[in-house]
Amino acid sequence: YLGAPLLRYFSREQRFEAEAGVQYQDRGLLVAAERARGDLAADTTELEALRYQLLAQRGNGVARSAEVRGEVSALAGVTYTTCDPERETWQFRAERIELD
Repeated sequence: YLGAPLLRYFSREQRFEAEAGVQYQDRGLLVAAERARGDLAADTTELEALRYQLLAQRGNGVARSAEVRGEVSALAGVTYTTCDPERETWQFRAERIELD
């Protein structure tokens, strides 16, 4: 699923661009981001300035950017915690985290 107030789809190239409050969800990840770009044929999505929540397991955080390629997600400038967002008591910070 991908939703945004402004979404451009380029059917010939099977690409999209979205901005102004993007909502993205796949089987394992829920994301709210400022901007997104994707290539449907290559099964890739790039997101900027995002907050994420893992759906298959407990975990959430924020990231400067993310690349989703098939089943693998790579987040940059990222935090991660298993705490509830409103009661965060600890977090990991990393320049890069890969999730599969």
